[in-house]
Amino acid sequence: MQEDKKAIRYIIVDDEEGAINDLRWELKDLKFPLQEVAVFSDPVEAVSRINETAFDLLFLDISMPVIDGFGLIERLEQIDFNIVFTTAYDQYAIKAFRHNAIDYLLKPVSENELCRVLEKHVANRLTRNMKEQLESFREIFEHTGDKLKIYVKDEYLYIPFADIIRLEAKSNYTTIYTIPQQYLVSYPLKEYEQQLPEEMFIKVHRSHIVNINAIKGIGNSISKYIVMNNDDKVPVSRSKYSTLKQSIETIR
Repeated sequence: MQEDKKAIRYIIVDDEEGAINDLRWELKDLKFPLQEVAVFSDPVEAVSRINETAFDLLFLDISMPVIDGFGLIERLEQIDFNIVFTTAYDQYAIKAFRHNAIDYLLKPVSENELCRVLEKHVANRLTRNMKEQLESFREIFEHTGDKLKIYVKDEYLYIPFADIIRLEAKSNYTTIYTIPQQYLVSYPLKEYEQQLPEEMFIKVHRSHIVNINAIKGIGNSISKYIVMNNDDKVPVSRSKYSTLKQSIETIR
């Protein structure tokens, strides 16, 4: 079949299969002529392939393992395409970018927002001053305050870090425990791990992150668990136990 030269050729880079499927589902029924060039769940692999591929638009996740979205961009040899970041951060933090060629989509992606960024892309096929805009975007992204943003029941909530007791992975979902309630969110634990301040939160187990200031007690070297302020018992991995015990004794 002959390639449609007017089609918007796009690449998706996102380490979450669910997010990729959501975006592809929304793209397939849009009025715009679109051509999927490639999809990558590994950002490292994406770098080499993007450098040797011609396309128009990159849908790029920000929070990814090994290298994040910004790190990926910095490794590219040249940028002659537009970038749409996909992010869990809300529009108030980055609203200044609505008038720039760099844009963003909030997860979960909506049809209306997709149409908006595609219309902008059609109006301006080539982003100018890409490096300057990336630096500004990075600065805003990295200074989003002392709250964790979560998406629950069609709305965004902002939870102060100090109010969070712990986070627990449950398949591709995460339960966030606060006093007096808990929230089940449809993002994996690693999505939040990168947003939590290291000086306050520690990953004690592959499925558990805790607020070190909310630890009430710690079990012995055989039982290997901690007790939180809400009386929850959280398992501690063998490799983390000694370091955690030392950290608790230091701050007590």
